[in-house]
Amino acid sequence: MLKNYHCSSSGLLLDESDAHEVSPSLVHRLDRQRIFDLLEFAEKSGVKLTSETIPQMSLATVLDAYDNEFQLSWLLSAPVNVIHRGHHRIACPAPEEPERYLALVCAEALLHAGSSRIRGRVKALLQGTDVSHVE
Repeated sequence: MLKNYHCSSSGLLLDESDAHEVSPSLVHRLDRQRIFDLLEFAEKSGVKLTSETIPQMSLATVLDAYDNEFQLSWLLSAPVNVIHRGHHRIACPAPEEPERYLALVCAEALLHAGSSRIRGRVKALLQGTDVSHVE
């Protein structure tokens, strides 16, 4: 069962997951490095991005721009299609930390992957646990 509570620092509603379930909304609790790790794992797992405004949009492009907030904000200033194994999702632009919302959509896509290895790695990243053994 999911329990909603309000995160005072960000003003966002988060889902508190029970022991059997991990919610992609846990992305809101992650530090910036863990978000990078999640996006990097999404790229390695085959998540593709498309954008109407940026023809060459990819997770590699986002990761390359990760340390340049201006460029990252520009890249993620329009909706981005997130595609994983034929399933399409849309990451909408966010005024602050657009990479966090992209990571949330990527996590949601990967949590529905057919591979338990991929799901396990994403769950570990979202929960902030050591993932070195889940490679």
